[in-house]
Amino acid sequence: MSLHTITFNGESLLLFLAPVDWAEGVAITHRLDSEVEEGLTGLESRRPRYGALRLEMTFTALVTGADVGAIREGLRSAAMLRVAVPLWPDLLEAGTSAAGVFTAPNVVQWNMDTGVFAVNKAAALHPLRAPLLIGRLSDEPEMEVLGGGLIAVTMKVVEDSPYAERIGLNALDVGDDWPTDLMPDWKKNAAGIQHRAEAQQVGEGRERGGSNPPYLKGCRPYADFVRLSQIYRY
Repeated sequence: MSLHTITFNGESLLLFLAPVDWAEGVAITHRLDSEVEEGLTGLESRRPRYGALRLEMTFTALVTGADVGAIREGLRSAAMLRVAVPLWPDLLEAGTSAAGVFTAPNVVQWNMDTGVFAVNKAAALHPLRAPLLIGRLSDEPEMEVLGGGLIAVTMKVVEDSPYAERIGLNALDVGDDWPTDLMPDWKKNAAGIQHRAEAQQVGEGRERGGSNPPYLKGCRPYADFVRLSQIYRY
């Protein structure tokens, strides 16, 4: 069984333990939403909505025919219930002392063959362990029939948990120089710099204008970044 309804901190969650399809990869994104504000000079400024990064994970799981019906029924409830999934990049053997990339207060252990699991147990009860990502589905999961009673389910889970239960970055892996350790990846072309200025329709005239002087409101460069330590390592 790949989908379980569990009670966690007095709340019902959908725990999804279907094995990930590593051939499709796992995408991790960090967000820090902000409010865009405009000062008296017309220049753009931003104010963060919250004090910690919000993690998103997109992955494809492989579900066997026996679980397809339960998965479909369970995902219908996902709009009302939060979901819990292993943070797949930090999948480790339960007995190892190795630290992963991420830190999380909640950990799930499970046996992929039998489906037996345990949440937040100190002892190594099952072969695998991973941090537990608690969040909500950002979109309706996509299902693709692969044949042989196998279905690929692609979903994006957006972290949605109290600040005390947030997913963080492991300082042992990231280092104290994050994010100053980043530099543009010059192997790829930058996506360009976007300059943005706005004008509004005022009154019934033909020309657009505004009450403020036409200052440049925003300048946004887009590029890929890599860590210096990774560059010098090779």
